[in-house]
This record gives sequence, structure tokens and C-alpha cells, in this order.
Amino acid sequence: MAESMYELHKACRCAELSIENVGNEVIIMGWIQKQRNHGGIIFVDVCDRSGLLQVIFEESDCGSEVFAKAEKLRSKFVVEIIGTVSKRQGDINKNLKTGEIEVRATDMHILSEADIPQIAQWILKQ
Repeated sequence: MAESMYELHKACRCAELSIENVGNEVIIMGWIQKQRNHGGIIFVDVCDRSGLLQVIFEESDCGSEVFAKAEKLRSKFVVEIIGTVSKRQGDINKNLKTGEIEVRATDMHILSEADIPQIAQWILKQ
């Protein structure tokens, strides 16, 4: 269910962050491009008009309630995420401006949920 945007403020755009911001707490808003659930860790690509940023949800960082919300994320959901910028521990993505960093989420608000497209609903019924 969507949450209220009352008193929410974006601190920066996704692609404005760089390796120089490591250790900083940030607030970003954008839409989900992709969500990948790898068991105890969830990777989410968040986009806004500036570009794309990888966000990581681990239950030890964000708590069980936020982790459960992250498990339900789908493409085109609009979110506000609070977290800390860290150097990417895995492979660096040289194709992205933000490819050296990721945000480790500590809190999240779902601002808008996307409906399942009609064609997808039809396919699921088959």
C-alpha cells in the first residue's frame, strides 16, 4: 500500500552520487527499474531523470519490516529510500556513472505501486 509523502524530502538525484559520497546518508526518490532477490539480500535498481543507482536491502541493515516491503517491490513502483552510500563490494559497472557505488538501505517508503499490465494479467491466467 502506498504511503504518504508528507514531510518527505529528496536529498539528491540518483546519478549525482559518486565515490566521493561514500559514508554519507542520503535520501533518494525514484522508480524501480529492476528488483533481484538473492535470499537474504535484495538488489534494486532505482531510476530518476538523472540516471540509475543500485540499492541493497539486507535485513541486518534495514530491519525485518523494511526488508519485507523490499521483497514486494516490482518494476515501476515509486519509492523513497534512506540509506548510506558505500563502495560497491561486487563488480564495478563501468557503463554507469554510479557504477562504483551502491546505497545500503536503512528505511524505505513506497509512494506509489504500479499495476500489473493487462497483457501480463492475461498471460498469468493462461
